[in-house]
Amino acid sequence: MKLLLAVAGLGLLATVTVAQEDDIWKFTINNATNAKWTVNPDKLKPKKVPAPEIPGELALRVKATKGANPWDQQVNSPAGGAIKQGDVVMIIYYARAAEPAAEGTILPTYIQMSSAPYTAVIDAKFTVSDKWDQYCAHAVSSINLAKGNVSIHLAGADQVLEFGPVFVFNFGQNYDRSKLKGCQALG
Repeated sequence: MKLLLAVAGLGLLATVTVAQEDDIWKFTINNATNAKWTVNPDKLKPKKVPAPEIPGELALRVKATKGANPWDQQVNSPAGGAIKQGDVVMIIYYARAAEPAAEGTILPTYIQMSSAPYTAVIDAKFTVSDKWDQYCAHAVSSINLAKGNVSIHLAGADQVLEFGPVFVFNFGQNYDRSKLKGCQALG
C-alpha cells in the first residue's frame, strides 16, 4: 500500500510504501530536531527562505563553494535517539539545488558518528535537481550509535542549495525492509 504520510503541523507528504498495519511515524527518532539544520562552516551565512512547496513552508538556503574535500562544508542535524547494530534505519529529507552545480548536484548524505572516525549508518548519494523533492534511503546499521548526526556534504561544487525538514526513523531489529518501497535500499 502506498501511503502519503502526513506529520501534524508540517503537512509532510512522503511517498514511501509500507505495510498498511505499520504506523511509520512511531519510528521517528528526531522529532525534536527534524527541521533544524546547522552549517559548518557558516562563514557564508545561510539564511531561511520561503518554500511554500514543502512541509513547513520554510527552507535553509546555503551557498556552497567547491572545497578540497566534499566535507569542507556541510549541513548537519541531530539524528535523534540511539541506534543499535542490526537496527533498520531510514532517512527522508527535502532539498533542491536553487543554483545547481555546473556538472550536476550530487549530495553525499550520511547518518554518522558526530566525531572521528565518523563511521556511518547511512551512506548515500543523491542527485538533486532545481525542483523540490524528497530524498530517502534505508540500511541496516553495522554499528552502535549512541548519538549521531545527519550530515550532508556540500563542498563538491559551487552551488546554492535549500534544505527542508529531515526525518530519521529507527525500525529496530529484524524489520522487514521489503516494506520500505520508494526509498533507496543500501547494503
